[in-house]
Amino acid sequence: MARRGGFKLRWGVWMIALAALGLPAEGLVGGYFRLEPRWLDAEVADRCRGDFLVFEEYQAEPHQPFMAVVSGRGYRPGAMEWNLQVRVEEGKSLPAYIRQLGTSLGNYAMISQETGGEFLCGLQHHVMRVFVDVETKRVDVHGNTAKVSGGGAGGE
Repeated sequence: MARRGGFKLRWGVWMIALAALGLPAEGLVGGYFRLEPRWLDAEVADRCRGDFLVFEEYQAEPHQPFMAVVSGRGYRPGAMEWNLQVRVEEGKSLPAYIRQLGTSLGNYAMISQETGGEFLCGLQHHVMRVFVDVETKRVDVHGNTAKVSGGGAGGE
């Protein structure tokens, strides 16, 4: 089991790394709610447990293992950009994903909010945007900027 003091230190590092993101509000874009990147809240992250949809590149960089992870009861993958694949991991927690990131933690933001009366939470890489359709329970993942991992642009 990991030492609790070291884990708290990583939470602090995350909060400093995300300070430039601000505190955005939930937005409705094209019929979907956009899950906005947020500052890390350790209490909310501890609450983020269950089954996660994990969106990964087919040839992911080892230090950046996924583009987004989203936990929401009954949600399924929807539209995706780039070369992403999806897998479901059952019975996980957001802190477990955070520990996987190590020094790449600054490239990710937390997503956590009540959307359509449901609590959705997870992580997203800074080059991604996550949208949900609460009626059809779909999660869409789209690129935010030019592709970072692998060196090409989004369409290459």
